Amino acid sequence: MENDYPLDAQMLDSLRALQPEGGPDVIIELFEMFQTVAPPLLEKIRVAAAQGDSDTLYKSAHSLKGDSASLGASILAAQLKELEQMGRMKKLSGVSDQLARVEREYTRALTAFTDACQK
Repeated sequence: MENDYPLDAQMLDSLRALQPEGGPDVIIELFEMFQTVAPPLLEKIRVAAAQGDSDTLYKSAHSLKGDSASLGASILAAQLKELEQMGRMKKLSGVSDQLARVEREYTRALTAFTDACQK
């Protein structure tokens, strides 16, 4: 799964279709918003995982999953869904490994978003 392109091209095309004539670039605006929202949520996830706080892990992973999915970062969203389920089920065994997968995919998604913004 990690060899797949981190962004859903169809979702990016759909977002680009929302671009108003002469308006600011929708992809850039959404990416900038994601860059503002995602880091604090990711930090909450890190802290919750380290402290064994399953409720905060669930809520933060759920929020970041939704933000990621709405921008077409479907692989990241799927990785976050795993963390969300771990928190919801209060089964935190393996949470560190899953968090590492989320961190890697988050980095890949940011790189892909940067590339998409330059097109």
